[in-house]
Amino acid sequence: MKNVFTNSDLAKAWFAQLQPEGRNANNSFSFQGRELISYNTAIAYLVSPQLIITTSRRHSNTTAKQLGHARRASNYITNISVDLGERGTRNWNSLKIVLNIPKWVEELEKRIQETSEKKAMRRSEAYANFDQQNIDDCRKSIAVLWQLVKDLTVEAEKQYADKVT
Repeated sequence: MKNVFTNSDLAKAWFAQLQPEGRNANNSFSFQGRELISYNTAIAYLVSPQLIITTSRRHSNTTAKQLGHARRASNYITNISVDLGERGTRNWNSLKIVLNIPKWVEELEKRIQETSEKKAMRRSEAYANFDQQNIDDCRKSIAVLWQLVKDLTVEAEKQYADKVT
């Protein structure tokens, strides 16, 4: 199994999730499981094939390019940004993600409303179809977010039960 990739191929391998880890030749860009890492800083997390979470922190030019590779590899699926804290951290804190979910859902619902209003004013069927696809994508992302809450809740309950017993 190949472990060393070009930056572009590394992002594709991360998104495909066909192997547990990979890196580029100089170890500045890598992934472990669903986590994408640049210079030992977590920059993206693959929640599902429909949703990635990326850090909203400002990046060096190199890291910005690496995030661009990730977005292209994921075909620009729904991307939600969150501030994960200081550089050099690998902190995909489940609580931090869960606490942001209501805000993200609100943003997606606002996008649905705005797109619905645009769609109603469109004269072109092609644009209306594009708007409907955008609405459908937002609804799928909302469903994925709520499933993430359920999954993290089950995981937390299991970890708590393991500690208690």
